[in-house]
Amino acid sequence: MGWARHRRAVAGAFVAGVSLCAAVIGFDLPLHLLLLALVPLVWLGFNAALRPPLDTPLALLPPGLACRAMDAVLDDANAADPACLVLLADGRTAPDIARTATALLPVLRATDMLSPVEGGIAITLAPLRRLDLETMIPIAVRLQRAALAVGSVSVGFCLPELAPARGGQALLHVARLAAEEARRHGPGAIRSFRAGMARATARAPRALLEAALDSGQFVAHFQPQLCARTGTLTGAEVLARWQHPDHGLLSPAMFLDDLRHAGLSARLTGAMLTQALTHLRQWDAAGLTVPTVALNLDAQDLADPMLPDHIAWEMDRHDLPLHRLTVEVMETVLADGDPVTVRTIDRLARMGCGVDLDDFGTGQAAIGQLRRLTIRRIKIDRSFIAGLDTDADQRRLVMAILSMADRLGLETVAEGVESPAQAGTLAAMGCGHLQGWAIGHPMAGAAFAEWLAARGMAALAPSAKTGPALGRQTGIGAAPVTPV
Repeated sequence: MGWARHRRAVAGAFVAGVSLCAAVIGFDLPLHLLLLALVPLVWLGFNAALRPPLDTPLALLPPGLACRAMDAVLDDANAADPACLVLLADGRTAPDIARTATALLPVLRATDMLSPVEGGIAITLAPLRRLDLETMIPIAVRLQRAALAVGSVSVGFCLPELAPARGGQALLHVARLAAEEARRHGPGAIRSFRAGMARATARAPRALLEAALDSGQFVAHFQPQLCARTGTLTGAEVLARWQHPDHGLLSPAMFLDDLRHAGLSARLTGAMLTQALTHLRQWDAAGLTVPTVALNLDAQDLADPMLPDHIAWEMDRHDLPLHRLTVEVMETVLADGDPVTVRTIDRLARMGCGVDLDDFGTGQAAIGQLRRLTIRRIKIDRSFIAGLDTDADQRRLVMAILSMADRLGLETVAEGVESPAQAGTLAAMGCGHLQGWAIGHPMAGAAFAEWLAARGMAALAPSAKTGPALGRQTGIGAAPVTPV
């Protein structure tokens, strides 16, 4: 039985239930028979209502329903196999599922299904007669390019014959593992599931993480931030990396959740703060001016009411003024309104630290909080920057954010600037600062110092006319798609 016939079977069962009920009433049969007839009627009606009809546009379904649809087809020996792909946002921010689904519609069929999953979206493809890598990779690339209108995504998928079990839930699970593996390999990566991925994603034990922290395996990397008008360096964001003895350099996607689960995120923050301030002193001594370093603080960090005192002590120990440190707070953390978090942010601002609101536009923070907490800058989320140079709607949206920030007296930073064209457009629109791979990759402290010394930052002004020159001088362009 084919994909479409399974759906028609549900509709037929629904009609049969209605007919049975009418028969019971029409022939004046006992009431208990009517009640018995209503049970399958309600069950079939519920299932039929949740399945999208063939002649309607795509709808977002709960993942469980998509899995059951795949189960029905996989159980039919005569049917072609379905396929499942998972798209995960490359950034830390939860993607806009509705906008992503809309962007994907033009490259999908009416019989394909979309389901929201944590951090992204799952796509269940109706059965394909030819289902192999040569078929799936072009599909993944098309979906990735369509989603780029909303933001950069990594894609994972699994061929049914490679899944550890034959079933819809198993396919969805391993497709997500593949997507997480893709995301760990950088923006725009695509991966097919392989057997080793399930073992690689096991949660790291607390003892291993503690040993890595004790031995200094977690190292600070720095991504530059430039003034959009002059091209001079205005700061650097501190990003954690794990220099694993067996697996090489690991991105935060590989360990942040494990550290939080183990209650060790505060230790990582402390290590990043110490390393950042140490490098800042070294750069000062070498005559390299880095005005400020920006440190990310999560909810666990901000829940510590003694955090401002610890930061003040560290700044004093390194003989650095407090304004040389910026703390970045995700908008989702601020939106929660926890009183300890609010008090901690307020103390840091009054001490003299800069406060940046990270991933602005994703966490529904109240505008009043921006003023009450002395937020210095808002960082425009990368999902608003994607496609900015070609999409008029994106430009209008970013212009509205820039206008609001200007009225509130807030500076602005654009995250995820991945092309010289985006840099030039943002500079022409009046954005204050730029950060992204078009400006510079995250670099270890020594490499960052070499990057500064080699480039002469005053020559990198990314104006609307000189945007392409930015890409030539930095030697960095948009991140490429990485195939399987």
